[in-house]
Amino acid sequence: MEKAPNTNIASAKVVVVTPELARHLRDTCHFERQRPINKGNVQRLEIEMTKRRFIQATPIFFCVLPDAQAVIVNGNHTLEAVAASGVPQVLTFIALQVPNIRVAGDVYASFDMHKARSWLDALKAVGLDDTVEMSDRVLPAVGVIMNGFKYNRQAIEANRSRPARFDALLDYKTEASMMYQALDGAPSANRRLILRAAVLAVALETVKYQASAAVTFWREMAMDDALSNGDPRKTLLRYLQNTKTGGGPSQAFHMSKAAALAWNASFRSHTLHVCRPSQGDNFVLLGTPWGTKNFSGYVMGGPVEPEEIDAVTEVEPELPDLEDLLTTGLTMGPGGFNPVTFFKPAGH
Repeated sequence: MEKAPNTNIASAKVVVVTPELARHLRDTCHFERQRPINKGNVQRLEIEMTKRRFIQATPIFFCVLPDAQAVIVNGNHTLEAVAASGVPQVLTFIALQVPNIRVAGDVYASFDMHKARSWLDALKAVGLDDTVEMSDRVLPAVGVIMNGFKYNRQAIEANRSRPARFDALLDYKTEASMMYQALDGAPSANRRLILRAAVLAVALETVKYQASAAVTFWREMAMDDALSNGDPRKTLLRYLQNTKTGGGPSQAFHMSKAAALAWNASFRSHTLHVCRPSQGDNFVLLGTPWGTKNFSGYVMGGPVEPEEIDAVTEVEPELPDLEDLLTTGLTMGPGGFNPVTFFKPAGH
């Protein structure tokens, strides 16, 4: 009886992957059964790399077939991002020997079975849940601010980058603490309304630029202690009581604009009997830069200097001798010969 192939032989090596090598591996180690590349995910990773936030030594998992041909079963988006960013990255190549392409498919499928870590899981993991007051509420509100108080699917960093959102969260640590104190002791129903992400985002920005007036505004709105008809805080409270969540980004934007309308009326010492947020895209928040000329909203960090990009390779200044690890060859396919990458067995 023929002995079954050993599928547990694996090796790992830390490698500085240049954009050229990343492109080569994507072209020659393609696993034909994999899902299509998600361009948004590649863009997110590309941003992390150019801004030096990408986790070095991230693994790239290969399955090595009996003829030594390698196929990538996890890490394709990372390699695509390295190629797109032009920034070398230190990655860990893990190669697992498998008896056939079906087992490679089993390995590939196993990576998709793990439950993704939520934003709150990540928040706890980095310790920000104890660092910023009401962090679970402030985090989505910061996302609204980063999006410019409207949802933009193209805002990859604002919508998908956890490190970027966490950095921004720390920028609002003081404002979060002040809002926590302002809402302390308020009726829970009113407190929940103000803690909606679209509303809290407005509150955080007003506290940031008009701390004293803003704390008074939001605290008295939350307490709702004999607020009169026409008081902008009372009008906003009624609007929120009659507006349910779940209407998507468009409704959230209107909720932010309603909060801004009430704040603007109060800032001018005007009455406001009805909240009717307009359909226009211009977002104005008096006493803050929002709506002023040449203000484009929350800015993520600054430009990455060229020397900072080059500094990535300082982890391992010289490329390893990839001849010890990889070799290139050809295989015959339906359309003729195709280039492939082979892994060299240890000791050869």
